[in-house]
Amino acid sequence: MAADTAKIADGDETAAQPQPVRRAGWARGGRIALALALLALAVYLAPLAWLSIIQRQIVFPRSTTNVAPADAGLPWAREVRVETDDGESLVGWFIPPETGKPFLIYLHGNAGTLKGRAARLRTLTDDGAGLLAIEWRGYGGSTGAPSQSGLQRDALAAYDYAIASGADPKDIVPIGESLGTGLAIWLAGQRQVAGLVLDSPYSSIVGVGASRYWMYPVRLVTRDPFPAIDWVRRVHVPIFAVAGDDDHVIPISSAQEVLAAASEPKTFVVVPGADHVVLARPEIMKQAKAFIAAVAK
Repeated sequence: MAADTAKIADGDETAAQPQPVRRAGWARGGRIALALALLALAVYLAPLAWLSIIQRQIVFPRSTTNVAPADAGLPWAREVRVETDDGESLVGWFIPPETGKPFLIYLHGNAGTLKGRAARLRTLTDDGAGLLAIEWRGYGGSTGAPSQSGLQRDALAAYDYAIASGADPKDIVPIGESLGTGLAIWLAGQRQVAGLVLDSPYSSIVGVGASRYWMYPVRLVTRDPFPAIDWVRRVHVPIFAVAGDDDHVIPISSAQEVLAAASEPKTFVVVPGADHVVLARPEIMKQAKAFIAAVAK
C-alpha cells in the first residue's frame, strides 16, 4: 500500500513538471506583447516628432521671391522698408491716401507673397484709399524667420509706419487674410483702428491643426498657436468678416467660433459653396469697401 502511495505521489510530481514550461511560454508571450506595444508607440510617436520638428515649415510655407509692385500690376504703389523693433527689415507696398480716404494695413496669409495679392490690392485702392501691405519676416525680401511673436512685431511695425507716414488712427482699417486675420485681430486689440476686415478667419491655428491631425496631441507640441479667439475679446471696433462654407483650409466652424466671440457690431458673410479666401469676389469686395468707407470717416 505504501508503495502504491509512493507511485501515486511520484505520478503527481511527474504530472506537475510541465508547469515551468507553461510559465516560460507566458514570459515569452509577455515579451512579445511588450515589444509590439513599444513598436506601436514608436510608429505613433515618429510622425508626431516629425510634425513637431517641421511645424513651422507647415504653418509658414514661405516664398522669398521679391517682386516690385509695378511689376506685379500695382504701379501707383512704391516699395518701402518697414523696420521692426527687433531689428528685422520688412518689404512693404505703400500708397498714400487721397484726402479724406481710409488707410488700409494689409496682412496676407501664410503662403505666397504680395505679388499674388496685387489684383485685390489694386481694387481696394482704386478709389483713393491708402495702403501699407507688408511681407512677413522671411517672406518676399523681408529679413528674419516667421513665428507668432515675430509676426506680431511685424504687424505693430506696419501700424507704426502708417502713423509715421501721417495716417490718422481713426482712418486705419487692418485687413487680414487667412493667417493674417489672427494678426489683424491682435493688432486691433493693441492699437486704435477704425474697423477690421477679415477674409477667412480662424479661432486658432492650433485648433485648425488639431482638427486636421486629430490622431496626435497637436496642442501639446504647437509652438505658434495663434489664439485669435482670445485676441478678439479685446477688439471693440466694427468687424466685417467673410468666409466660404466649403473652405478646405480653415473649416467654416473655426470662422464661426471666432466671430461668435467677437463684440458687436459685426457682419459675417458666408459664401455658399466657396473655398478659401473670398474677399476678391466682386460682390464681396463691394460690401467690404462700403464697410471701410462707413467706419473710416
